[in-house]
Amino acid sequence: MQTDSTPRCRGGSAPDGSAPRPPDALTPAAEPLLIPASVAGPLCGRSEASWWRDHAAGRCPRPVRIGGSTLWRVEELRRWIEARCPDRRSWEAMEAARNGNGRH
Repeated sequence: MQTDSTPRCRGGSAPDGSAPRPPDALTPAAEPLLIPASVAGPLCGRSEASWWRDHAAGRCPRPVRIGGSTLWRVEELRRWIEARCPDRRSWEAMEAARNGNGRH
């Protein structure tokens, strides 16, 4: 039950008469920065199982480990695809040259 006299927004206009601003939770979700193999594989035109085989064989970028999760950087995958999907060793050399010989 509302006990103060402050107007509450419920679909109409805001208390100052302006259009209501949706809460952050209702705004469109931002694109994830890190994705699991179940997303990375299809993003790169592979099934999840094929993606794991490619990872084991060193044919895709090195993932990031966070806790028990293995995730890939979306932006790195995009650059990797633009570079025509080189093997991991070649890719890491390309990235090192791009980043001034340091690891990314």
